[in-house]
Amino acid sequence: MDPLSFLYIALGVGFLLIAIFICATLIYVIQILRDISKISDSVSDTAERVNDYLIQPFAFLSNAADYVKPLLDIVKNKRDEINEMVNEKVHKTAKKMHKKMKEMDEE
Repeated sequence: MDPLSFLYIALGVGFLLIAIFICATLIYVIQILRDISKISDSVSDTAERVNDYLIQPFAFLSNAADYVKPLLDIVKNKRDEINEMVNEKVHKTAKKMHKKMKEMDEE
């Protein structure tokens, strides 16, 4: 066996080992990418469920609050007006009673 034949055999074996290593690496990369695909599908499903069960109801409530808030403001304003009227009536009645009590005391 001359040195040139030995060099060719060594190079062939070296390239064969490199090819096997690249094939094994590609197999692992393919498996990792498959697992990543499964995980991303799972995350997508979870995100969709979170959207369906948490975010959409909050969005609905937020929209409902936009419609209910003006009604609550109207009720609050009416309540304040009624409280003012009641306070005025009570004040007038108290004045009248005070005046009558003074008149009764004078008699």
